[in-house]
Amino acid sequence: MSLDLRHIRLRSIAAGLLTDVGGTIAAMILGDLVLSFIAATKGISAEEYGRHLASGPIFQFLSMVNGLMFSCAGALVTSLLSRPYCLLNALLFGIFTTLTSLCFFTTSIDYYTMLVCIIIPPMCVMVGFFVSRSSL
Repeated sequence: MSLDLRHIRLRSIAAGLLTDVGGTIAAMILGDLVLSFIAATKGISAEEYGRHLASGPIFQFLSMVNGLMFSCAGALVTSLLSRPYCLLNALLFGIFTTLTSLCFFTTSIDYYTMLVCIIIPPMCVMVGFFVSRSSL
């Protein structure tokens, strides 16, 4: 089986990236609004409260779940738009979204970043596999 470049659907990958990045940014904005509201009710600054929350593992876990959730949504969009070549385009989406998250959403390389980089591409391929087997 050979790789035919005509099977790569750049528009579907771009739509998936927009879903992933747009959803992640929207969730971050919503989180900041909630954080500001909670900080205001406690009488402290939002920055101080944000630093307090960001130092804990619960924040990192919720941040990872948020990012993985929108990566799955982006992989779903990519896979649905690129049928019948779901697996190839989902893999390319997984690679591009990993690179995007490393470039724009990462401030330092740590265990969390490495875990996300290892999880995202196979997770996206799994979504592509399920789409290829489903009748959505």
